[in-house]
Order: sequence, then structure tokens, then C-alpha cells
Amino acid sequence: MTAVMRVADAFPFWVELRGQLSGMGIDPQQALLVETYEEGGDEVGVVVAPEASVLAYRRSRLGWAWNDLSGTWALSEYADQVRVGLSVLQEPRRDTQERA
Repeated sequence: MTAVMRVADAFPFWVELRGQLSGMGIDPQQALLVETYEEGGDEVGVVVAPEASVLAYRRSRLGWAWNDLSGTWALSEYADQVRVGLSVLQEPRRDTQERA
């Protein structure tokens, strides 16, 4: 889903999500979408940013609500997904290794 978040323009949700992240100073091209699902008509998900920020969102017809889980993600229902996302972000990038 990260790839869809980064490039999809067919659905306004993805464009809005990228705009929301950019507005918070997070580059959507560097962040990982580690969870996303629909719940009762709302879109719910979790984004992990390169600087280890963990942000949960809920988009309802009333707008966007964000919750910073950076200090508490290990106790959240998203702990497994966040742990994987953080490990991916900590891996050396292949393009950097190839140039070395």
C-alpha cells in the first residue's frame, strides 16, 4: 500500500493523505504506510516516517484526525506493523550501497 500512497491519483483519498503528510513536514515519498483499512465508513491507518515518527490517522466525512503514536506504538494494536516498518526504514538503501 505504500506504493499506492506515494503515487495514486485516481482516488482523492491518496492525494489528500499525501497533502496531510506534507503539511506535517513528512515527505510521503519517504514514509511507509504500514496499516490501512476501512472502519464504519472511515479510513483508518498508520504511517511511519523516516525520523521514526509513528502517526495514526482517521479520515471521516468530518475530516482528518491524527494521533501521534511515536512514544506508545509498542502498546498499540499496530505494534507488529510499526515494528516491521521501522526495520525497513533502518535498512541501508540499496541504491546507496550500489554507489559505494
